Amino acid sequence: MQSWKMEFRLLWRSRMSRMFLLAYLILALLALYWGQQRVDREQTFHAQVVEQTQQVLASYQAEGAEALDPGYLGYYLFMPVWQTPEVWAGVIHGERHEHPVQLRIRLLGLQGQLHASEIHNISALAYGHLDLAFVWLFVMPLLIGALSVNLLAEEKMRGRWPIIAAQSSNAVVILWRRLLLRFGMLAIVNSVVLLAVLLITPVSFGISWLLVAMLVLLYQLFWMVLAGWIISLKRQMAFNTLLYLCIWLILSFVIPGVGYLLQAQQQQAAEHIGMMTEQRQYMHDRWDSDRQADLDNYLQRFPEWADTAPLGEGFDWKWYFAMQHMSDLMVEDRVEDYRQQRLKALQLQQAFLWSSPVLNLQTLLNRMAGNDTLAHQAFLDQVIAYHDELRDFYYPFLFHDASFSEADFARIPAFVYQAPKQSFLLMGLMQFALGFVLLLGLLLSRRKHWLESDL
Repeated sequence: MQSWKMEFRLLWRSRMSRMFLLAYLILALLALYWGQQRVDREQTFHAQVVEQTQQVLASYQAEGAEALDPGYLGYYLFMPVWQTPEVWAGVIHGERHEHPVQLRIRLLGLQGQLHASEIHNISALAYGHLDLAFVWLFVMPLLIGALSVNLLAEEKMRGRWPIIAAQSSNAVVILWRRLLLRFGMLAIVNSVVLLAVLLITPVSFGISWLLVAMLVLLYQLFWMVLAGWIISLKRQMAFNTLLYLCIWLILSFVIPGVGYLLQAQQQQAAEHIGMMTEQRQYMHDRWDSDRQADLDNYLQRFPEWADTAPLGEGFDWKWYFAMQHMSDLMVEDRVEDYRQQRLKALQLQQAFLWSSPVLNLQTLLNRMAGNDTLAHQAFLDQVIAYHDELRDFYYPFLFHDASFSEADFARIPAFVYQAPKQSFLLMGLMQFALGFVLLLGLLLSRRKHWLESDL
């Protein structure tokens, strides 16, 4: 016990170690605060949009339901849809900035409304957002390297190692003790950060919190074991530092970058632009075609509305919305292809998880926070289903000339997002644990070399 106390005093007396740990703690807390602030601003904005929508509905109600044209309402009334953030969204921003998560949907062609917003979000990809997940994934390994990777090389360079080694019958125990102390100090700092998560965010103490704590601890242990393996090579400081940084770069950027490029090859980047162009061109052409013939074609496809009255000489909302619906149907095969491309790219990403614990943990955290591609695709699928609900609500007024009453205002469908199940979580956990076990086995394979050699 006395030796542990002495090693702790040496570690705590190191000004550099204290500064690094304090800087890491401050950065983690700031990232946590800023991340939750982004989510709070998003919630505030959505509340304002909902309030504005209610005000618009109230103005229509004040004019009287009898005087209201349902087609006019379907065209001008924008209904807010929102990929509601889960409790971990403030901690793990994930891919949320890459996708449109708040939209305003009306009864027009849906695909143009979905993907028109996606174009405007591309600029956000260049800089991303600082969140706590970034600190854990990329900053923590650098801190571990700075504190640990040159424990032996620095003592040898300063000429102190022979004296230190002479104080113990097994010098390897001294190195392990120092590594474990650094692991414990960093684990305490991360525990403080995780407790702050409970105070700052809506996350409550439970299984998900314990799971994240376990993942962070295992990830920290992975890099500590890697540092121990590099120490076992007994090389100079420059070599140790360069090797550690190279491994960090490969695991953090090279392998995920290659995976991203392969994912990009699975998708046609401008596919949604082509869909929007085709859809818009279809609508433009309909203004110059036989409207009754176009409506008859639509009614053949949807016979439940076939008993509607023929079109008159003037403009008719049912023709307009029927053609908007047909413009969606014109590109539905391309929409499904685009969806399948995204899902195949996601499956390809799962294959890459074996090769990088950084990518593995990042994917797991994004999945837990509901801020990944799978969650966004589920959001798009639910918006499509919601748009069908809007048609089911409006079409009886448009095609059967049903009268719009005061009670119908309350029947206008509202969108409620349902988060998808954690389908890839268990597989990701298994991959993460297996990668750690392999590295631990690599380190233990050098244990005999450590014990038989002169440090």
